[in-house]
Amino acid sequence: MKPKNQHQRILKLLIEFPVLTTNFLLDNKFHKAASRIGEIEVDHGIIIKRGWHKFTNQFGVKTQCRTYTCIDKEKARLIYELY
Repeated sequence: MKPKNQHQRILKLLIEFPVLTTNFLLDNKFHKAASRIGEIEVDHGIIIKRGWHKFTNQFGVKTQCRTYTCIDKEKARLIYELY
């Protein structure tokens, strides 16, 4: 199951990992993940839960980053095949 486009890539990551963070996505050079998630949800309904992860960065400053969790992995697999 190798992704052919960005929509498939984000769906594959959501299926494989329990939680994705913006830090993880940026570390993996995926800068448009939030846009792709939004496009998928407009076309197919909400399958992703958004939240916040609070942490302390390397300089001791408390901060937070966005998290994404797939609510329905079976539906995500079906949508993956459509793209």
